[in-house]
Amino acid sequence: MKKKKKQRLLIPFSSLKEGKHEFDFSVGAAFFEQYEQSLVEVADLKIEVDFEKKKNLLELEINFDGSVESNCDRCMDPLSIAIDGNEYLIVKFGDDVSDDEHIMYIPDSAYELDFSDQVYELINLALPAKIAHKDEADCNKEMLEKLREYSFARTEDRDEEEIDPRWAALNKLKE
Repeated sequence: MKKKKKQRLLIPFSSLKEGKHEFDFSVGAAFFEQYEQSLVEVADLKIEVDFEKKKNLLELEINFDGSVESNCDRCMDPLSIAIDGNEYLIVKFGDDVSDDEHIMYIPDSAYELDFSDQVYELINLALPAKIAHKDEADCNKEMLEKLREYSFARTEDRDEEEIDPRWAALNKLKE
């Protein structure tokens, strides 16, 4: 996950007094461009952070909602998806590494918190496992036809190929 550092989500906590603070961010295409192979190319998301600075740690409640655009898994046409979610994050100071996804460590010398990677992961986890139009009728008909042609041609090719005897017994189970 290489980053180009175009749009970062930063909270300059060193100048803040202890207590609760609120931050609002907007995330768009520039945010996702910094991550190679991102599934999201276009986005319009609002991120609200309830931030609490304590003596020895920072607490964040991250809430987001909006829409992202990705490609339909079925026809590859662009598709807008409404998403929302929230996450709780504890930030501790030190050089430790946490196995808990809700706890992160930053150096004692840090003066700002960059939580861009955590938001990127949250948004990707909020995406459905299968990104597709709800109804196949909304898909690109030309592309679906080409896929059916290709799939049918591949099936015919496989029928003509000799079947590996190790798999012959499994093919009988399908019948």
